[in-house]
Amino acid sequence: MSPVTHMPAGTPKGGQFASAKGGGGGGGGGGWNKPKSSGSKGATSSRGDYLSDDEAKDKERNGSNLKKMKYSKLAGGQTSDGLKYEIHGPNADSPHQGKYLVVKSRDLGEIGRATVSRSGKGDYVTSVRVTPERRGIGTKLYKTIEKDLGRKLKPSESQSPEAASFWAKRNK
Repeated sequence: MSPVTHMPAGTPKGGQFASAKGGGGGGGGGGWNKPKSSGSKGATSSRGDYLSDDEAKDKERNGSNLKKMKYSKLAGGQTSDGLKYEIHGPNADSPHQGKYLVVKSRDLGEIGRATVSRSGKGDYVTSVRVTPERRGIGTKLYKTIEKDLGRKLKPSESQSPEAASFWAKRNK
């Protein structure tokens, strides 16, 4: 899928949500607490998964940015290789209508986004980027957007080869 070349107003400095170095998928979810031991300043989940200090800071900062942008979690999922992710969309009072984000559950670092535009013929995804590709995240993103809007998305008349392939599989 083609990369997005613009960022919504209010996106944090650097143009994207922070992601800790080496902070891959896995872990994650709610219930994050400071560890009881005095040695580390990181955080642990209620299941005992450990976040480094940088990952804990990123999760806190990214969660705060989502709140400031007036986004809410719409759905979550997990890829076959264990990457847990969340899909966030704009609240009714958000200035970012039509913009959806995909973040890792572990540190809320951005791994994807989509922008939806409405024309007289329907709703179209005008730009989308999801990394990693081919793991079902894009499909879940489109289904979540449709559920949020209450109507089906339509394929654009002008598509990249990747988008045409995606829609061909989706419409089977």
